[in-house]
Amino acid sequence: MPSTAPDPPASGFKWIALWAPLVITACGGGGGDGAGLAAAPAGSAGKPESTPAAQASSEPPAKPTPISKAVRTLEDLARQRELERDRVAPIDRGDGAPGQQPGAATAAAAAAAAAVAPNVGGQWAAPINWPINPIHTVLTPDGKVMSYGTDPAGAQGAQLYYDVWTPATNAHSLLQHTTRTDLFCSAQAVLPASGQVLLAGGDTRGVTPTVINNGVRDVNLYDPAAATISPGPPMQYARWYGSLVPLADGRMLALAGIDGTGAGAGVPEIYRPTLGWLTLSAQPDWPGDWFYPRAVLAPNGRVLVASNNRLFSMNTETPFITQIGTLPKVLNWSMPWAMFDRGKILLIAEDGGAMVVDFNGSVPIVTSVAGPGANRIWSTLTVLPDGKVLLTGGSSVYNELVNTAFSAMIWNPATGLWTTGNDAQKARLYHSSAMLLPDGTVLSGGGGSPGPVVNLNAEIYSPPYLFDSTGARRTRPLINTTPSQLTLGTNFRVTVASSRPIQRVTLVRTGSVTHSTDFGQRFLQLPFTQASGSANVDITLNESPNILPIGYYLLFVIDNAGVPSVGKILKLGGSMTQVANQGQSFTLPASTVVEFGTGGNWIPKTVTGSVSCKSDFFGGNPSPTVTKACRVLATKASGVTPGSAPATTDRTVASQGGSFTTTSATLVSYGADRRWVDKVVNGAGACTAAFFGSDPAPSAAKICVADSGAAPPAPPPPPRH
Repeated sequence: MPSTAPDPPASGFKWIALWAPLVITACGGGGGDGAGLAAAPAGSAGKPESTPAAQASSEPPAKPTPISKAVRTLEDLARQRELERDRVAPIDRGDGAPGQQPGAATAAAAAAAAAVAPNVGGQWAAPINWPINPIHTVLTPDGKVMSYGTDPAGAQGAQLYYDVWTPATNAHSLLQHTTRTDLFCSAQAVLPASGQVLLAGGDTRGVTPTVINNGVRDVNLYDPAAATISPGPPMQYARWYGSLVPLADGRMLALAGIDGTGAGAGVPEIYRPTLGWLTLSAQPDWPGDWFYPRAVLAPNGRVLVASNNRLFSMNTETPFITQIGTLPKVLNWSMPWAMFDRGKILLIAEDGGAMVVDFNGSVPIVTSVAGPGANRIWSTLTVLPDGKVLLTGGSSVYNELVNTAFSAMIWNPATGLWTTGNDAQKARLYHSSAMLLPDGTVLSGGGGSPGPVVNLNAEIYSPPYLFDSTGARRTRPLINTTPSQLTLGTNFRVTVASSRPIQRVTLVRTGSVTHSTDFGQRFLQLPFTQASGSANVDITLNESPNILPIGYYLLFVIDNAGVPSVGKILKLGGSMTQVANQGQSFTLPASTVVEFGTGGNWIPKTVTGSVSCKSDFFGGNPSPTVTKACRVLATKASGVTPGSAPATTDRTVASQGGSFTTTSATLVSYGADRRWVDKVVNGAGACTAAFFGSDPAPSAAKICVADSGAAPPAPPPPPRH
């Protein structure tokens, strides 16, 4: 049984002020890309158009709407906990709750009458009974869905109950565990090494039944092979409503949540399989909202956090967190988000608009895109096999059946536009979930506990790509053989049976969903070749684990008619290994991803041939004043040929206000501590904000730093006496 030792006092992160400008662009909407589908209202047609970059501001947007208040103070937390209190509500087990769900039957009838063709609007299956309210859903490596959240009557609390559903047979196993933990509103994620589900935190109901809706330190592990839950090593800090972030190497970062006293749990922790928890106590004050922070691993190895109208960058290896910009709209924890491509997330704002944050470069770029409308509070975004993003559920009032959104909507990253599909029968509000299944359909279920209706039911949505113009199911490509598992840096072959050529190969991380967020969701399209008429599809997997964190993924092949195969769940492994110190050179025999940096700060670059392990070559200095290195995928290390260039270090070339001269184009960094801006200088330079274009560290004494080009000189020998 987990420890019952008193919880340490909550503290959190100390955050550092804004250090770099945030680039903000905007775009309009326009006509949709699907015939017969209604595009969301927007401005001018076409793709996003950039506007000049704007300096980020730490000021919140004017006139926030009623739900935009950040959950920061004890009063904020108390307010949110009151909204969590369970209340009496009708139960809908799939066949409806007559007289208790206003407008639902009428809406369903109207939807059926107005339905568009399935190849245009997709198709919803009839609702099915679910043994509990599936507040939390996770796709396990065996292709089953484990869910939990309430008891069989839909009453708040998952202290004893969980369900295992087999999609192929629609069979449920309602099970009970024997740990003390009430798993209600915990965080869950699949561990790459074992395939077990890490269940972090939960509600105090299981420990102190008279004091509920606070956090616990409990950690449990669900074993899909045995379908059992057993205790794991407890966290140092109690958490309820905390987030889990999968890191590159299979560790899990636990963020925020509510502690055992009802205050915020500020200090992050990292779960290390076989080693237990590592507390990041060097970060003493968490700057974001406490409830389920929206956080994701970035290509540079840091964790991007979006909270309210601010963006933060977190280094987990030399722990610190820095605000790196602001958002033009407010992101509330009741609004959905999804990582839909390499270093890109889609955020739905509380005013019904939407934003895309591209954090592939050193400065995030925010693009305003057409939104789905203002009735998507407590909706869920799900990335589909083709890279489009499905939106389901929501309403215009927090957890109330007001302007309820029954329609499915699909966002196309290529155009930035939304199209509207067919309507579901059930409202999906607070405590609902939606998750991609291996067959390319989406499971949408639950809602309530508390809420206007307790939905002990689920629906399955089949996207338009599964249907032809007659409404019949399309013939799908079939993956016949795959490797037993995938390794980063190792190309692989699958064999397929398909009447049409394969046009795309994609990976989607298996889902782990609750409260309008998927803790690990990410999508990536992979390069491949297929000879005409061949069943062999040869796929390149030259990606960093910062792009594809190790874990379990759904592999899809998509034919030239846009029809995806049934996905294959494959375990992905791999790591990076150091091949050179800063300043040294080496040669690569083939195109390989190389990372330059140290700790949790890296700049990735795909390179063929000669590599110089210097800031100049990589176009940036990820950690000024700190000695860095170069690393490649472990599978590529044996092909590296070392060069003759000597190791170097960063060297201060001027103090603030001073001048310096470079003899060739040299990348120079200006700043202090962890706040820097870079500029390529060829000739005379000034160590001033005016010369570099901005002041990255106001009020701090700054310096200018460049790679010295040679190792520091040895100190002179002591004088002889």
